[in-house]
Amino acid sequence: MKKRLRSLEHQVRLLEQLIGKLDQQLTEATAGREQRDQLLGEMLQLLKENLDGRVKMTGRFYQLREKYLARTQEPSPQPQPSLISRLRKKG
Repeated sequence: MKKRLRSLEHQVRLLEQLIGKLDQQLTEATAGREQRDQLLGEMLQLLKENLDGRVKMTGRFYQLREKYLARTQEPSPQPQPSLISRLRKKG
């Protein structure tokens, strides 16, 4: 009976040690996951900000392009006649 009791006590201690190790590993894994999740969240935020900036820049580029094209397609103003040519017409 004593032998059986010691064997059971030994098994209980081994199981307690195993549970302690598993608990420690679980804690480390959870902490590591939280850190990875936080880093991943920060990377995704940077990517979003970068893409938002690109969208705004592209929109502004096309606005300016349209203004530029509209101005280059306008008829250029007629040059004013020189003073000499105006005097000749009057003469």
